[in-house]
Amino acid sequence: YDLGNDDENNNQSEIAYDKLNPTIGLLFWVTENIGVFANYSESIESPSGTERTPIGEIAPPELGEGPEVGIRFDLLEGKLDGQISLYQIIKENDSEFAYSDGLLRRIYTFEEFGAKYPELFNSNDKLITSTLPGRRGVGDKTRSEGLEFDLTYNPMPGLSIIASYHYQIANEVEELSPLVEDLDDYPLFGRPDHRISITGRYKFRDGALKGLTLGASQRFRSATPQTRFDLTYDDNNDDIIDRTERVYLEFEDEHTTTIFATWSKKLGSKRSSPKLDLAFRMNNVFNNDEFTGRENYGFYRESRSYNLSGTIHF
Repeated sequence: YDLGNDDENNNQSEIAYDKLNPTIGLLFWVTENIGVFANYSESIESPSGTERTPIGEIAPPELGEGPEVGIRFDLLEGKLDGQISLYQIIKENDSEFAYSDGLLRRIYTFEEFGAKYPELFNSNDKLITSTLPGRRGVGDKTRSEGLEFDLTYNPMPGLSIIASYHYQIANEVEELSPLVEDLDDYPLFGRPDHRISITGRYKFRDGALKGLTLGASQRFRSATPQTRFDLTYDDNNDDIIDRTERVYLEFEDEHTTTIFATWSKKLGSKRSSPKLDLAFRMNNVFNNDEFTGRENYGFYRESRSYNLSGTIHF
């Protein structure tokens, strides 16, 4: 099919945004060790020049807003600190919300867009989804709510343990095109209910190993549906669909282990002497390269990799 030329679908565009992004917050220490906080913020994220809507226009910016409340703590004479927070985020034009072919056909109908964009439709006035200039939506809103727990523990000099846990309470489509009423039929894929990260590191502060830091981290991501198939059945072999079954494709939990080492040393005795930094990192130690997914697409995870770097600071 002829999709027209660049002037029609991927024309050079320049768009200027003029929007305030306020952030306001308050922290109040109830005691010396326990505090409560609340904040509200808005954000804007501009699209890249290649992100286009199905009719070839440059995608709108992603707009976010939401409140957060929580508790901060500082215990054990400063050895243990962290926070627990509840948040809500409303995103308009969510860049991670992928439109299915069926949803695109409901929004971009021939009656509304056919006259101006005939190259996007076939001879049966059906949207040609496989050759659209882009798939970014306009005006959709998603809502995410969750609980986050962050902790830092320093039980002894040189040793640090950093942990975080995220629990997703809600993750839903809040608003779509006025042509779409059954929002529950369009779940958000690839957003796990549970994410956990734990990192431990030890820095040698004296002796022959002074300047050396050794550490390891473990990340966990719970399984989540990645896409949905609507299977239809003709139970009586009479060419009539008797029932429809929805089947969700779901990958297994993800576990990722990383180990690292860094070493820093001054190349001289003067305060202005250059400093040498060496770093080694092994990612995905156990080579978990199984098929997984994000949003509504799947991919094979990157296999075990090694990274060695060096930097001299003058």
